[in-house]
Amino acid sequence: MSSDSASSAGSHEGQEAQRGGHEICSKVLNVDKRRFYIDLKENDRGKFVQVVALLNVRRKSKLMMTLPIVKQLIDLLEKLEINDSTEYPKPVGRILSASRIYFADLRKNDWGNFVRLTQAFTRTAKRYQIYIPVEGITEFKKLLQEIIDEHGGNIEEPKLPPSKQLRDVRSKMFYFDCNTNDFGDYLRITETRFNSENRTSITISRKNLQSFHDIIGDLVKSFNELRADEANKTTTTEKTAETTA
Repeated sequence: MSSDSASSAGSHEGQEAQRGGHEICSKVLNVDKRRFYIDLKENDRGKFVQVVALLNVRRKSKLMMTLPIVKQLIDLLEKLEINDSTEYPKPVGRILSASRIYFADLRKNDWGNFVRLTQAFTRTAKRYQIYIPVEGITEFKKLLQEIIDEHGGNIEEPKLPPSKQLRDVRSKMFYFDCNTNDFGDYLRITETRFNSENRTSITISRKNLQSFHDIIGDLVKSFNELRADEANKTTTTEKTAETTA
């Protein structure tokens, strides 16, 4: 495993370096016969990081992140723990932006352990994924941190409530993420399955959250009352049967 500067990486396939904005710097990660280019670029929307994974001459995968997302990803990967009791697949965490959501999952196959990073779009089914062997994660975080230290400046993140998650007994995960955009604050609820690529999300604006809270509270109360009535009727029927027996 090694990292190099942009000059050692050469043109980085030339044309690819010219797309999607002006390149500011490029770093390289070599791990497990794979090469990852970590490019800092800038376009009219600002600075962003593009990670390109080269599997061979013809195959590559990539994803893009703004600098605040990069900072959150570093913090997320710091929490990564692997031991003999680790169960696979294991969700590491997710990061939400205004139009995209990023998932990190710890996975395992015949070639070893790896982290799968997924970039999904909130309004379409489009998604990008890269796979980083676990032994390269430390260097990967280091290179990302170098970009933040050298070019990040003061990254301001909006103050938001912490994210929550709920694990269902049927191998589902529910994520509750707060965020904000030009239209205001909102809550995104995402449902995922551990062994599926499918993810379903709904978005609720902050001004409607109280109404959702009230409606769900009423439904929970109604469910509980109905099931309590059914349980009471069952108990009464059983007692009547015992009396007449």
